[in-house]
Amino acid sequence: MFDLDEYIDDVREKISRIPYFQKDAVESLLELLPHLDENEKRAMISDINSIVDPAYTSHILASKNPVLGFPSEEESKGDGLKLGVVMAGDMEKYPFELTFENLRESILGVARSGHGKTRFMYYFVQSLVSCGVNFVCFDWKRDYRGLAEIHPDILVIRWSDLRFNPLTNVPAGLDIKQWWRVLFTIFAHSFGVLVATPSFILEQLEELYEEKKGLVTFKDLYEHLKRLNEQSRKRGEYLDVAENRIFTVNQGLGEVVNVKYGFEISEIFRRKVVIELEPLDTPTASFLVQTLLMHEFFRRLRNQVRL
Repeated sequence: MFDLDEYIDDVREKISRIPYFQKDAVESLLELLPHLDENEKRAMISDINSIVDPAYTSHILASKNPVLGFPSEEESKGDGLKLGVVMAGDMEKYPFELTFENLRESILGVARSGHGKTRFMYYFVQSLVSCGVNFVCFDWKRDYRGLAEIHPDILVIRWSDLRFNPLTNVPAGLDIKQWWRVLFTIFAHSFGVLVATPSFILEQLEELYEEKKGLVTFKDLYEHLKRLNEQSRKRGEYLDVAENRIFTVNQGLGEVVNVKYGFEISEIFRRKVVIELEPLDTPTASFLVQTLLMHEFFRRLRNQVRL
């Protein structure tokens, strides 16, 4: 049902934000609007929209300043997880906080280069520490080492110090072959492979798993692929791509993944941890990060853990 009062308030909010706009003319039309019959109202609303909407849209596209109104004090209250301060011009209004429930949801922070994303995350992580919230932070540029000096309970780990064999270290409660399918979907997205290549790798992995009695590594998988001699041209293409990408994993993460089992991944997510990824290339770092996250995700999903 159309709410005329709400429409009038919305138009007034819009014209208050448009600079150099003839607000008085539109305001006169808004004052007249409640006194018209239904047909006249529809015609008048159409006229008002044709005047206001193009100017408002043009202002939004050209503006470098926030267009949305700032949140109210009630909307800004949380559980002490302070993200910053709500500002009105140069005046500080009140703290802007998150609830613990917010931390169970996706949060996206966006800004142009040099506009404070790293500083914001630094501040956010400090807020997590002060509230006793555990986290894993993936650090691409060694930006967060200073936090460990301020907060001794933060553990900083170089990626090269991790030990995690994703072929044998399976999320608790998940079948190993189901986990392999997840793992090589991540692998395909990270390294860019032919659509059928993950299935080809899984086929070979099953054979190797039986041969090695479950103790298989990426090094074993690479050596197994090198020994293959595919007669089919198409399967030969799958083999070439698989061998190349598994070689890349071994080159980038050899000491990390070529272990019997490795760390208990869930323990990493029960602490305050910064994992430094520099100088890993993007595909390899992406594979490592996504594998760790999905390992913990499926452990929680299968065991009904909600933190």
